[in-house]
Amino acid sequence: MRSAKKHSIRALGVAAIAAAAVALAACSGTPSGGGTGGGSGPVTLTLAMLSSNKPGMDQVVEDFHKANPDITVKVNYYESGDAYASAVPPQFAAGNGSDMVQLIGGSASPYSVGAFAKAGYLADLSNAPWVSSMYEPTKELFEVDGKVLAKDFGVSPLAIMSYNKDFFSQNNLTVPNTFDGLLQLCKQISGLGVTPIAWAGASQPVNANNLATIAGNTVFAQDPDWLQQRTDGKTTFADSGWRTALNELQSMIDGGCFSPGAGGTALNDMLTSYGSGQSAMMFTYGGLNGRVLAQAPELSIGMFPFPAPNPSDTRITVQSAGGIAVWNGSKNKDAANTFLSYLSKDDVAAAFAQSNQLISTPQATSGNLPEVYSELKTFFTTPGMIIPDVTARWPSTQMNTQIGASVQGLFTGQKTVDQVLGDMDSFFNDATK
Repeated sequence: MRSAKKHSIRALGVAAIAAAAVALAACSGTPSGGGTGGGSGPVTLTLAMLSSNKPGMDQVVEDFHKANPDITVKVNYYESGDAYASAVPPQFAAGNGSDMVQLIGGSASPYSVGAFAKAGYLADLSNAPWVSSMYEPTKELFEVDGKVLAKDFGVSPLAIMSYNKDFFSQNNLTVPNTFDGLLQLCKQISGLGVTPIAWAGASQPVNANNLATIAGNTVFAQDPDWLQQRTDGKTTFADSGWRTALNELQSMIDGGCFSPGAGGTALNDMLTSYGSGQSAMMFTYGGLNGRVLAQAPELSIGMFPFPAPNPSDTRITVQSAGGIAVWNGSKNKDAANTFLSYLSKDDVAAAFAQSNQLISTPQATSGNLPEVYSELKTFFTTPGMIIPDVTARWPSTQMNTQIGASVQGLFTGQKTVDQVLGDMDSFFNDATK
C-alpha cells in the first residue's frame, strides 16, 4: 500500500538587522521570532510534540541553543495522543501551525505524515543532508509521492519477547528459537508455578501490535508486499498467513502461556506482573521495560524475537518512533533545517533515543544497538530480517483498535480464529470503500 506512507523535519544575525526585522514583523503581523532563519537575526522556532518525548527533547533543545545561540526552540508538549490529535491538526488548518511538528510515520493516524501531507501542510525535505542516513526499512513511512517529509527519530520493536534473565538462569531455561519451543517453554514455566507470559489482553493496541508482530513471521517474511496485494483484492486475511498467526495465538492460549484472566488484564497490570516476578516473560513494545524497571530496578531483562515455526522465518517487526516535519507555511525553514541536522548527529540521536528506550537511526543502521537491545543485533545486521510496522500503513486510523478488540475475544472465548479473520477482512473492506 505504497500510497499510505511517508514523513521528516529541520540562523544568525546583526543587531541592527534584527531590530529592523522585529519592526517589520510588527507592521506585517508576522509572529515575534519570525524571519527566514537564514541570517536575519535571532529566531524562535516552535515545535509541537507529545510529552512522552519531553525528557530527551528538553536536553536536545538546551544543547542545541548552546551550539546555535541565535536559535531558540520553544516546545509545546501535549500529554496524550488524543489531546494532540484534537489540538494540533486544527492549528494547521487555521494557518497557525508550529514551525515544526512531531508526526507518526505512515498514514494511519490524524497526526501522521500521510494525513498532514494530504492536507498540504508539509515542506519537502528531500534535499536535506540527513536524508541519506534515514533508516531504510522505515524510511517509506516518511515519504509521500517520492518526497521525504519528516526526519525520523529512530525505531523500536513493535512487540518483542522480554524475559527475566535471572529466572531463566536459575531454572536452566533457554530462549526458544522455534514456535514449538516457545510452547514447550510455557509448559516448563507453568510447572514452576509462574505465569509464562504477561499479555495485556484488555489493551487493544497490545493485542493488535502483538498479532502484527507474529504475522511478521507468518506473512511478511514470505511476502513483503502482502499489504499491497490485499489492497488490490488479490488476497484476504482469511486466506493468508494471518490465519497461521492467529492459530499460533490460539495455541498459546490453549497451552497455558498466559494467565487465565489475560483477556481482562490491563496494561499496568501486565507491567506489574512481569516486574514482580509473577510472569517470567512479557510480550509487548520493548520500550515499556523502562516502566517495569521503575518498579523493579534490579530486574535483569533480556529480549528475543517472537519465534517462527521455522527459525529462518523469524523476523523483528519495528515501529517508527515518529519524526519531525516542517510546516510549509513556516517563515523559519532554514532554522528548522539547522535543528533537524543537529538532531541527526549520531551522539545527539543516541542520547535522545536512550531517554525513551528507543534505537536511534544510526544505531539501527549500524547494528551498534543500546545494551538493552543487544541480543537483537544479528537481526539488525542481517539483510531482510527487519519488517516495517504494517499497523502504520492500515487504510484506516480505526483498524488497530478494531483488530485489538476482536483479538481480545480469543482470550475471553467469545471469538474463534475464523471470526477474528472475518472481522479483519470486514474492517479492511470498510476502510477501503
